[in-house]
Amino acid sequence: MLALAGKIADEPAAPDEVAQAAARVHRYFSVSLPLHLLDEEESIKPRLGTAEALELMTEQHGEHERLLAPLLLHWTALAEGRGDRHALRTELRALATDLEAHLQLEERLVFPGIERLGRDAQAEIIDEMEARRS
Repeated sequence: MLALAGKIADEPAAPDEVAQAAARVHRYFSVSLPLHLLDEEESIKPRLGTAEALELMTEQHGEHERLLAPLLLHWTALAEGRGDRHALRTELRALATDLEAHLQLEERLVFPGIERLGRDAQAEIIDEMEARRS
C-alpha cells in the first residue's frame, strides 16, 4: 500500500484513478493496519512477554498513528476528488521510514518468537485474528 500511496503522490493519473487509489490506501491504513496492530498488541505481545523489543513495538504503533493522521486526511480528500496529491510526499516518506523500522523489528524478533510458540498458541493467535475481522 505504501507503493500505491507513493504512486498517488508522484505519478500522473486521471482524477478518478487518483480517487480510487486514495480510497484503497485510506481503507488499508484506517482499517487493515489498525487490525494488524491489534493483532500484535492483543494476541502476539501477551504470548511473547514484555521484552524490550516488544515494548519498542508498542511505542512504534503510537508513532504510526501520529504519522498516519494527516495522511488519512489527505487520502480522504483525494478520494472525494479534492486535495493536493503532491502535498503528502514528505509525510509519506516519514511513514515509510517508520514502517520499515517496524517491519525489521518484526522480522528479526517477533516472527521468530511466534515460531517458537507451540502449535496451540499459534492456532489461538490465528483464531483471535480471524475473530477481529469478522
